[in-house]
Amino acid sequence: MSSEYRRKKPQIKRPNVDRSQGFGGQYEAEPTPAPKPTESEKKTNPEAKAPEETKTTETPPTEKPQAGSTASAPAAEPQVTAPTPQPPQKPVADKPAPQAARSASTKRPRRQTDSKEPKPMKKVALTAYPKEDHRAALEAVQSDAVSIMDMVKLAGRRALAQFEPKAEFKAAPDVERMGSTHRYTTTKQVSQPVLEKLHESMNPLGLKSDNEMLRGQFEPLFWSELDSIIEDVKKRKMK
Repeated sequence: MSSEYRRKKPQIKRPNVDRSQGFGGQYEAEPTPAPKPTESEKKTNPEAKAPEETKTTETPPTEKPQAGSTASAPAAEPQVTAPTPQPPQKPVADKPAPQAARSASTKRPRRQTDSKEPKPMKKVALTAYPKEDHRAALEAVQSDAVSIMDMVKLAGRRALAQFEPKAEFKAAPDVERMGSTHRYTTTKQVSQPVLEKLHESMNPLGLKSDNEMLRGQFEPLFWSELDSIIEDVKKRKMK
């Protein structure tokens, strides 16, 4: 062999290994062109030929889409939808701020009420009779529309409305009265202390009723109202 062939060092290569990336590299090494054969190699091995130079493949330029073509159409711009209108909200009225609690110094002093307990009351029956002197006047003014008992009841209601029992006893007048068919009967709440004083002064044995203790105060009012009613009915009858 010639001296040129001895001077060339053999190159040992491993497939898919790039020595420039160090041991264990994962990058593919670019192919290095094989050395051209020397003159001596051509003589000994005439079939050896120079490796063909690698042809770089050029990528054909991409054609621009023509107008009207459907391929690679530009993306349409997203449409912005308008927000749905919401009904107008009613303004919320501001709630009144809670009043601050008054301090103990600013509180008004309470009025001193009467600490006495209410007086106990008792339901008392009251009766009243028209006088015999009223008979003629009542019969004279009575009619189908206004009877004697209608006038008696009206007089009793008016007398009851203004009657205020008193602790001072008053005896019933000794007069002749009409019968029980024309009697007026009602009830009234009377203070028990008033009744006790009346009984202590005029009923020490406890034989008389509460009605008898109050009859001398109530019956004169009844007679007075009955007189005014008779006069009023007489005037209406004369018209």
